[in-house]
Amino acid sequence: MSDRVMRLPEVVKLTSLHRATIYRLMTARLFPAQKKIPGVRAASWAAVDVEAYLAKQREQGGMSGDESAHTGKKAATV
Repeated sequence: MSDRVMRLPEVVKLTSLHRATIYRLMTARLFPAQKKIPGVRAASWAAVDVEAYLAKQREQGGMSGDESAHTGKKAATV
């Protein structure tokens, strides 16, 4: 098992999600929680958790980049 951690810019790039969406999904418990690293004041995630999230999204066909794919809610149309 890897102990590698990812910082927010890497998570944003890998998931193609906006940082606000990542935090919104975390609040809804739909995205892995941040890991606290003593002495570091930056958001970080266990790489294995982010990779598991991505695998689950691919299985469910939910990697479209919009939040509705992650929450099951319909996107608003204008």
